[in-house]
Amino acid sequence: MSRTPGTKPAPTELKLLRGNPGRRPLGDKVRGDLPADVPPPPPSLGLAGQAAWALYWQHGRAWLAMTDIPILTQLCETHDEAERLAERIREEGLTAVNEKTGRSFAHHLYNDLRGLRREIRELWSLCYMTPTDRGRANAKPTEVDPLSEWMAK
Repeated sequence: MSRTPGTKPAPTELKLLRGNPGRRPLGDKVRGDLPADVPPPPPSLGLAGQAAWALYWQHGRAWLAMTDIPILTQLCETHDEAERLAERIREEGLTAVNEKTGRSFAHHLYNDLRGLRREIRELWSLCYMTPTDRGRANAKPTEVDPLSEWMAK
């Protein structure tokens, strides 16, 4: 994924929660409805993916919309795949020795695992799950659910 220079625009949901500090018209830019409850995880997710699903919805409820479900599904499926690769590497060992040359080398799945972890970081960024992205958007996970506060107004 390539990144464009400059600050990424904050999600419309965050602008609404902050009371539209820029005072610009938001129009129909709302990406989707904010869920009232945490949506159930897709059936395609394994244990690692389901745990990630619950964690991301718990901490991102202030800005995650129903239209973010495909991205979060992909993110959680990537967690499942990374866990499968990591488990195989743990079982078979991180390094092996070439019998002919006596040289050690990394497990053949190690680079694949590193690639999946890179993809996870990129998907985190799309969902404002990194501290840097939350700082740019001024989104702060809180103990109090901001969605409940906003809905109560």
